[in-house]
Amino acid sequence: MAGFRQENVAISGRYSCAATSPGCRAPQPGRGFNPKGLVFPVSAVILRLIDDYRRNLESYSRPLLPLIEWEATPDGNVRVLNDTGDFYRFFDATPHAEFLYQCIQTTIDKDLPKEAAFLQAYDRFAQRAQDLVEMPNTILGLLFRFLRQNGGTLSKRARSREFAKLTDEESTELERIYTEEVRDVLSDDATRS
Repeated sequence: MAGFRQENVAISGRYSCAATSPGCRAPQPGRGFNPKGLVFPVSAVILRLIDDYRRNLESYSRPLLPLIEWEATPDGNVRVLNDTGDFYRFFDATPHAEFLYQCIQTTIDKDLPKEAAFLQAYDRFAQRAQDLVEMPNTILGLLFRFLRQNGGTLSKRARSREFAKLTDEESTELERIYTEEVRDVLSDDATRS
């Protein structure tokens, strides 16, 4: 990212990755980069890269295993028997910070724009569907999920059960609205994942 530099900052024996630029302030104690109440979904990227995440963590922890005395507990956990604090207090967390930075960058550059496009498409679909047939939001959500699961068409079973009150013309029109507003966003999303 142009204009940003990555720093490893040791705070209370833990490392964090801080992006700094003229317009970005480092977090103050007790405050993060994002506004209060906003969840930054970096965990979705970490989950997609779970094997890389595991290898990254093990790159430091695996060589330490012979030095750690432990025993299994009855509940299936482990109890560490020796003092291991020095192993973790001031270690080089550069690979961990770089991995986190990569995940944050992917979240900002790919995941958040995809999510915004999806939400905009859903809102357009919902508005047009409600303009056609008034229905409670729960039914609208169910309609959307059925269309999404079935590639933009309502199954015969869904038409005869959950959406039996819809006319054939309304069902066809809702499928067309879904195709126009949503399907391309979802198929584009699938090709970029």
